[in-house]
Amino acid sequence: MLIASSNFLVPNATFFVELAAFVLFLAIVSKTLLPKINEMIVKRQNTIAESLKVVDESKHLMAEAKSSYDKAVAKAHEDGRAALDQANKMAEEIVAEARKKAQVEYDRIVSKAQVDLEASRQQAIRDLQAQAGELAIEIARKIIESELSPEKHRELIELAIGASKAAG
Repeated sequence: MLIASSNFLVPNATFFVELAAFVLFLAIVSKTLLPKINEMIVKRQNTIAESLKVVDESKHLMAEAKSSYDKAVAKAHEDGRAALDQANKMAEEIVAEARKKAQVEYDRIVSKAQVDLEASRQQAIRDLQAQAGELAIEIARKIIESELSPEKHRELIELAIGASKAAG
């Protein structure tokens, strides 16, 4: 027995007691602690699975939101372009209308100026005719009042020429 006590590979009674205590410890741990640990692991797995579902749903919602945003931006660009085209069209119409009004006003002013010019011309002709008539009457009066000598006749002609130059 001496050999068995010095050889650590040969089991003795302490080994069996320790083995029984270890097996009893494992049985107690597996009955009390392992279900709680397994329950916490399952809860954690469920939490992670739910988090992954939420992440997937969030990714899906984000993709939908991005798609909606892109559509809204494209529509806004299209609406802006349409509004700009409409504004340009309106501006062109306003410019055309303003040009038309300006042309009408120009034509009216030119027509009025021509009428005024013709009236002034006619008035100037009437004034000249009146002055010429008065001048002729004055010359005739002077001729009749004075005697008709050749010198006197020449003076009267020069006087008439001088008067017509002064009037014209």
